[in-house]
Amino acid sequence: MKELTLYGTPLERGILYVMETASALPVYAAAAFTVGLLGRDAVLIDGGNRADPYSLVSISKQHGLDHRLVLQHTHVSRAFTAYQFESIVNGLERFLRLTDAGFVGLLLPGRIFFDGQMDPSESRFMLGRCIRSVQSLARRREIFALAVDMPLPPALSRAARLHFSRNREQTELEWWSGEVAAHV
Repeated sequence: MKELTLYGTPLERGILYVMETASALPVYAAAAFTVGLLGRDAVLIDGGNRADPYSLVSISKQHGLDHRLVLQHTHVSRAFTAYQFESIVNGLERFLRLTDAGFVGLLLPGRIFFDGQMDPSESRFMLGRCIRSVQSLARRREIFALAVDMPLPPALSRAARLHFSRNREQTELEWWSGEVAAHV
């Protein structure tokens, strides 16, 4: 079974990795590698209006991958509200059954949940459900999963970090911190 390595770090199937970074490049790289090297589809759920096909093409070309193939086999769903994000996550298992996807990437899930439009406790609860759902899908389907999120405003970041830390212990969520855009 082929494995996925990102920035020199082997990723394990069945674990949702979370990187605190302002860059979506780690998700694009993992999607491109999953399609181009592992021959499986990739699914991106965009919660920050950041999905960028040009970045997928650029990363694919940098690593000698067929960028047309990567674009054809990378499925993007964009949410504009936390409720839409949760709805997309709720339909993810059904979609994964149809596609043979080997990777799920979450772009800025915290940003959409902690945008100041919702009560912070409701935001934490909904985001927690989404994180647990993606983690459970990754584990059951033995796929790679990665979420990137930019640092949140100070008033909200403590709640989000505590939330992620609490889930790490409960759902094998791995937490990475720091900028990684320079490694691509």
